[in-house]
Amino acid sequence: MKKVQQKIKNYAKARGWDTPEPAHIAKSLVIEDAELLELFQWDNFTRKKVLKNKELMDKIKDELADIFIYAFDMAVTLRLDAETAVLQKLKKVEEKYPETLVKGCRKNYLKLKHKHRKQNA
Repeated sequence: MKKVQQKIKNYAKARGWDTPEPAHIAKSLVIEDAELLELFQWDNFTRKKVLKNKELMDKIKDELADIFIYAFDMAVTLRLDAETAVLQKLKKVEEKYPETLVKGCRKNYLKLKHKHRKQNA
């Protein structure tokens, strides 16, 4: 991930875009997320259907890349190590939603999620 972060840093610096405001990046992330969601707006594609549709897969790949780039750009801008952040978050959610309680049961996951939200409200 450090290699990707460096590449994004170099790309932004070469264009004079290396001092963005975090709010601008956050807004761009949401916009790109919406563009990904728009691909699914009028259909509930199954994974199998998506995988068979090369044109849709190419569009998804491009939108995901935009999302990843902005996410890494936020990490670069705020001097965060993206890999460490992801690994730390994975550890938190593994503890928050233990495999033994949620495996194969979205209902249990939702119960835990609501419980955690109430505790943090």
